[in-house]
Amino acid sequence: MSDQVEWRRVYAREGKPGRETVFVRGVARGDLYHPDGSDSDVWRARFWPKDRLQGGDERLVLGPERARAYLDYMAQKALEEEGEG
Repeated sequence: MSDQVEWRRVYAREGKPGRETVFVRGVARGDLYHPDGSDSDVWRARFWPKDRLQGGDERLVLGPERARAYLDYMAQKALEEEGEG
């Protein structure tokens, strides 16, 4: 994984786990979370187009590891396609 891709938890507060968010070159590009706030094994993974916080690729994925792997893949793909930022 590139040092230009970082993960942070955002929107976490008491009683709410927040969302794992992927940053590409220091800018949020996607996140993963339980779509219904439950403890189910279904996660929503979203990856946004450059300079947007909506739209883009969105999937329901079984398990947080798969969701994170999908977002890591999309982040690496964005680095390659967008060149030096």
